[in-house]
Amino acid sequence: MTNMSVFLLNATSLAKLHALQLLETELFQLQCYFALITETWFTDKQQNSVVSIAGYSLYRRDRKSGKGGGVCAYVRSDNHCTTFVPDVDTVTINDQHHQLLGQRPVRQHHDQDLSLFHQSTEQPHQQ
Repeated sequence: MTNMSVFLLNATSLAKLHALQLLETELFQLQCYFALITETWFTDKQQNSVVSIAGYSLYRRDRKSGKGGGVCAYVRSDNHCTTFVPDVDTVTINDQHHQLLGQRPVRQHHDQDLSLFHQSTEQPHQQ
């Protein structure tokens, strides 16, 4: 199996001017298979067609309220992925709340799990 590179970034907003273009340039120069991004600051106002990167599939989980937050993954299109989306937006680990985005990339018949957890300042919703 080919080595697969992972690019990890706390973006503090991919919605800001030129941030997405800079990320796209980095991914192409480094030939990354996966880009895991925290603090995207994406909302439902940013449609996938606007925040997509050519040659990559986009998986995202936006914060539902408040400013900031959000996680996403850009996965090179030649990797087949399935996405695991939990029933909850956050999970508590050691009294800290984490946003969740889970993926199962499959390449050349080898399974790998790739998950992105991000500590959230939001309290989980009580049901």
